[in-house]
Amino acid sequence: MGLKVKVFDGQTSDANSTAMTWDKSSLGTVWGEGTWGGGTISLETSPDSGTTWVPADDGSNNHQLTADGALTFQVAEGPEVQVRVALSGSSGANLNVWIGNGRV
Repeated sequence: MGLKVKVFDGQTSDANSTAMTWDKSSLGTVWGEGTWGGGTISLETSPDSGTTWVPADDGSNNHQLTADGALTFQVAEGPEVQVRVALSGSSGANLNVWIGNGRV
């Protein structure tokens, strides 16, 4: 694991995390832990430096967390590709989330 960045530090309400340029590796991991408050963390990706954001979804919700854990993802890498997580549906959350390149 070469890069691991904490993108939510005690996040208490629905929000989008800081975006990361994804030019290190196409494989990545998202870790989430804390109080979820019924919320969902979803991975999002942007092909154009953050202008357009779309869910990184393969149709099976494999890019979402609703409880402590980790998910592995693969997106294209490049100087304009970015990733972030979005917290939605939470009430009383207190979450820590990291994004890193490589697999768990």
